[in-house]
Amino acid sequence: MRFSADAEFPDWTLKYDEVLFVQTGELAIVTDGATITAGAGQAILIPKGARVTYRGRAGTVGFFVLWPFDWDSKTGA
Repeated sequence: MRFSADAEFPDWTLKYDEVLFVQTGELAIVTDGATITAGAGQAILIPKGARVTYRGRAGTVGFFVLWPFDWDSKTGA
């Protein structure tokens, strides 16, 4: 993922476990009223079923890993 501008993606309920790894910049996850922030070299683990808002700052680059990787075929999403 790459944020060319500050951005927010609200109200997503995860249908999988997710790990977000930040390579550069800063990424924040808001869930249950708490904000978890990761900077370069840090990761965030988000469990299946969590309702989150993703917030990225301009210039942030990272990647994510999902499990199960074929969650959409298993949930009909």
